[in-house]
Formats: sequence, structure tokens, C-alpha cells
Amino acid sequence: NRQTAGDVRATVLSFLAQAEYVGEIVLGISLAGLAALAGLPAALIGCAGLLAAPIVLLRARRV
Repeated sequence: NRQTAGDVRATVLSFLAQAEYVGEIVLGISLAGLAALAGLPAALIGCAGLLAAPIVLLRARRV
């Protein structure tokens, strides 16, 4: 990080933020569609799955 120029670091951080926002929009629309098609309980289970996914991935990485 110290060897990276400030403008490059700012560009990378901006790109990562935009990727996060796009992911939130896409997943939000997907969960809304799931709620409309299958009902609210299915959407809540989908949310729980999305929240559990990083935990599973991090545990798999440690092993």
C-alpha cells in the first residue's frame, strides 16, 4: 500500500465500492423477486443463506 500511488489507491477503492453497490442492488432485486414468487419466508431463508455464506467460506479456507 505504501508503494502505491494515491490516485491508483483511490481508483481501486472507488472500484471496490462500486462493485459492492452493484452487488447490493442485484441481490436486493433478487430477494424481492424471490419474496414475490415464493413468499416472505423463502426470502428470509435466502437472506440467512447469504449471511451464512461468508462464514462457511472462511471456515473452509482455514482448514
